[in-house]
Amino acid sequence: FLLLMLAGAGDELQGIKRGIMEMADAIAITKADGDNVSDSKKARAAYSNALHLFPAKENNWVAKSMITSSMTGLGLEDVMENVQEFYDKFTEDGSLKNNRIKQDIGWFEQLMKETAWNYFRNHVVSAQQMADLKESIAIAKKSPHTAINEIRRSLK
Repeated sequence: FLLLMLAGAGDELQGIKRGIMEMADAIAITKADGDNVSDSKKARAAYSNALHLFPAKENNWVAKSMITSSMTGLGLEDVMENVQEFYDKFTEDGSLKNNRIKQDIGWFEQLMKETAWNYFRNHVVSAQQMADLKESIAIAKKSPHTAINEIRRSLK
């Protein structure tokens, strides 16, 4: 996960707060050209400091922050080398394959939930029954668990 950031856009701390930096495998501060080079270097230092606060990935991968410019080409080679290094390390130790398996299983489970929900909504519970149950939950007449148990009992 290569996180692209802009220097001086005011989102440095927001990115940290949202947890997106913890998910990132690398950070590239873009548009590091012209008058923005100095701000980009400061942003890289700030992001590097923040990245050290997060635990390393499962195979001890440590995310790096880099600066780059598509206008001048500055840092593009560094970004590509980092991506290749990441790919090589995660392929070599099987992490990439394991992550893909976890993602596939997660997507399968999500699709199962969506499929079951759609089937339930379209074939088991009428629109009126669903509306009545939601209203009962909204006015605290029934808990979500009670409503589901009612539906379960009607299936028997």
